[in-house]
Formats: sequence, structure tokens, C-alpha cells
Amino acid sequence: MADGETRIGVESSSVYVETKVKTNIVDNYLSIVMPKTLSADHTAVGLKGIEKAHEALVFGDVCYFNSDGEMAKADADAYATAGGGLAMAIASIDANADGLFLFNGKARDDSFAWTPGAFLYLSTTPGALDATAPSATDDVIKPIAQAAGNADTIIFYGTPGGVEHT
Repeated sequence: MADGETRIGVESSSVYVETKVKTNIVDNYLSIVMPKTLSADHTAVGLKGIEKAHEALVFGDVCYFNSDGEMAKADADAYATAGGGLAMAIASIDANADGLFLFNGKARDDSFAWTPGAFLYLSTTPGALDATAPSATDDVIKPIAQAAGNADTIIFYGTPGGVEHT
């Protein structure tokens, strides 16, 4: 694929659309250069993987690996559902089906309305992001994204960790 070329395909009964981004090898390290803006609604670039969904998911649902090794909607109500590494569904995925997830990168959803530059936290609503950190006892305070240069694009970084509110 050439830079900017788009490919549509089917993998493990999931449909995906992929656009090649520019990569560079500098001092023997791979560098992925993400575009400043994403060209369409429900697109994502970055580190992606195919995983099994525990439940029906839609684009933007934030998930964690549950005890079955499946992606379930994460929430900040308990460390068990928030403390591990997270991923974001970047397609609609049926329960018990394989689908595409973003582990680290940039995602655009035209229904997002974030203030550019704002940090986004895992919400106490399963699968959701929130611009306000949770504050109830035992909630996990975990910034996992930041609104990019416009209201409909985020930089997602679902790293492990977080602070449990006491």
C-alpha cells in the first residue's frame, strides 16, 4: 500500500478499513507518523489488534481483558475493571465475535464533543470516557486519553495503572 491508500477487507469475520500511515526507520527504530487529522468518522490509526468481545460493542467503547481473556466494557468503579491495560473498540462487534481494537493511537468519532487539550478519564459508566475524574470511594482515577486538536478526535493511551480514590 502507498501512503494514503485505503484498503477494505475481512478478517476473522470482521470488516475493517485500513489506511496506510507514513513510517520511518530512524537509528534502527520504527517510527509511526500519525496524520494530524483523520479523514473520516469512525477511523483510527495506531497500535491495533484483533480480540474477542465479551459483549456487543460499538466504536469508542473502552474495554479491559476480563478473566475469560475477552474484551469487556471497562469502568472506573473498581480496580478489577479499570486497573489493567485498556483498549478501545474501533468497530461494532457482536458478543463472542472477534473485532478490531485500538491499544494506543488516535481515533475520530464525529459524535465526540471534547474540549481540545482536555484529559479524558475512564468513566464509571461502562465503556465510556469522561472529562471529569471519578471521585467516589474506590473509584479508579485513570486518565486514558486526551482530546486532540479538535472536538471529535482523541489520542488514546490505555496503559495499566490508575489511582484508587479512598
